[in-house]
Amino acid sequence: MRPLKVGLMAALCAFVLPTSAQTLDDEAVDWLQAFLKIDTVNPPGNESRAVGFYSEILDAEGIAWSSAESAPGRGNIWARIEGGDEPALILLQHTDVVPADPKYWTIDPLSGEIRDGYIWGRGAIDMKGTGITQLATFLSLHRAGKPLNRDVVFVATADEEAVGGFMARAGSSKIIRKFLTAQDCSSTRVAAAA
Repeated sequence: MRPLKVGLMAALCAFVLPTSAQTLDDEAVDWLQAFLKIDTVNPPGNESRAVGFYSEILDAEGIAWSSAESAPGRGNIWARIEGGDEPALILLQHTDVVPADPKYWTIDPLSGEIRDGYIWGRGAIDMKGTGITQLATFLSLHRAGKPLNRDVVFVATADEEAVGGFMARAGSSKIIRKFLTAQDCSSTRVAAAA
C-alpha cells in the first residue's frame, strides 16, 4: 500500500462499493504521475496529448467518448455514463497548464515525482490533479454498475489558462448544452447522482 492517498471526492463516492477504493487510489496516483509528464503548457497548449491520455483509459474501461479540436492541437474530450432523467452532473476540467520556470523548481515541473508524500508537477493542483480526481470518480461510478438517477459527464477541455478558448467560445453551445439544461441550482446535493 502506498503512503500517498489521492482524494476521490469522498462526498460523491461515499455510496460506491468500498472494495475497489484502494485499487482506484493506486490507479489515480499512477494516472496523475503520468498526466503530469504530458506537456500541455499553454501557450501553445497541445491539449490533444491529454485527449490521447484520457482516451486510452476510457477505452480500457469500455467507455465511449467523443472529442473535438477547437484549433489544431487543442483537443477536448467528453464521455457520459447514462442515468435517469434528472439533470446531468458534469465533471468539468481544463487540461492546459501555465508555464513553469525551472529555476524556481527543485524538481522537473513535468516529472510527476513523489516526494515527502506529495506528487509534484505543473498542474498537480491546477488542474490535472482535479482532473484525475474527476476521472477516478467517473470510473468509480462506471465500475460500480449501479443505476444512476442522472447522467454523469466527464469533460476535459483545452485553453483555459490563456484565452479561455473552447469552453468560453464554442463549448457552451456545442458541448455543455448537450449535457444539461440548468434548473434550480439552490440545492447542491452532491450525493444525488446515486
